[in-house]
Amino acid sequence: MDEKLDQAEFSKLTKDHLNSYIKLANQKASILLTAQLAFLGIFINGLRQPTLKEDQLLLVVTTLTAISAVIAAFYAARTIYPNTPETTQGLLLWDSIVEKGLDKYKEEIVSADEDAYIDELIEENYQLARVSKKKYQNLRFSIISTGMMVLFSLFVGSILLLR
Repeated sequence: MDEKLDQAEFSKLTKDHLNSYIKLANQKASILLTAQLAFLGIFINGLRQPTLKEDQLLLVVTTLTAISAVIAAFYAARTIYPNTPETTQGLLLWDSIVEKGLDKYKEEIVSADEDAYIDELIEENYQLARVSKKKYQNLRFSIISTGMMVLFSLFVGSILLLR
């Protein structure tokens, strides 16, 4: 049985694929943000040591650690923040549907032909791909900043242990 994948099915599969990647980025960023905020709380609490004020190197590395943690948390939060793209026809995305109102939306759905639906799906997929690209770009920045945070905190720990 040789079935071909038609345009509508392909567009729906692409939409589902993109949505799952967006959800995955949000989940990863949520986990990172939780860990980063917990780290910041513990780290700031540890900054109350009198040793910090006496040692310039320790002060610099500690400051770099805190800055890295704040940057990492910022990009993780930016990843999680909802993005609401729009399409030309506005038949699929919730913001556009609500903006049209029930009557106008119903009229456009009833009067549209099959090609309009496929065009809308394709345009939505493009918009979702843009959202996904931005989310993963923010997630990468958060991961890199988290790595810097960990590296600097290891330096802080090493400095404190060598005293």
